[in-house]
Amino acid sequence: MGACAGFTTLGSGIRMYSPLKFVVMVCATTILAAQEADPRLAIAKALDLEISGLKKLPDAERATAIKQLATRIRQQPKEFAVALASNLAV
Repeated sequence: MGACAGFTTLGSGIRMYSPLKFVVMVCATTILAAQEADPRLAIAKALDLEISGLKKLPDAERATAIKQLATRIRQQPKEFAVALASNLAV
C-alpha cells in the first residue's frame, strides 16, 4: 500500500481518500455552507458594499448616507459591527 497526497492506494489499484482528511473536508464544507446561510452575514456584506460605495456619492449625500449607515451598523451583532464601523471610519 502506498500513499500519495492524502490518498491510499489499495493492492487492486483502487485509490481511497484518507479518513481524517475526508472528515476535515466535510467539516470545513459544512462550516462554510453554514456561514453563507447566515442572514446576519448577508446583511453585513450588504452594508460593507454600501460603505465601499460612499466615495462615489456627492458630498451632500455622503454625510446623510454615513449617518444612516452608522445607525444600521449599531444594530448589527458585535461580531460584525466592529469590522463594519472600522470600514466606515476609514
